[in-house]
Amino acid sequence: MPIPAFRLLALTEAVSWLLLIGAAVLKRAADLPEATQIMGPIHGVIFLVYAGAVLYVRDDLKWPAGRTLMALFAALLPLGTYLIVERRYLAEARVADLDAAGA
Repeated sequence: MPIPAFRLLALTEAVSWLLLIGAAVLKRAADLPEATQIMGPIHGVIFLVYAGAVLYVRDDLKWPAGRTLMALFAALLPLGTYLIVERRYLAEARVADLDAAGA
């Protein structure tokens, strides 16, 4: 999996998490149980694809076990995959790639 696709997947997972939270609010506040019935499975599939992608790209990114576990744990936090994985870990990988290309 190319790293740009993984970055997009991390962002998609974060957004789907927020949409699921919004759906839960709608379920309670507006008595719309359909909101979570629709968004729950969508987020679930995106979460599973993200988890599989983390395990797939960890070797390419040379992530140790701790970083891999943190990338998986990040999916449990709202915006975690964006703030921790995309903005931090993948930004570090881009800088390392630029340094290697420039050397």
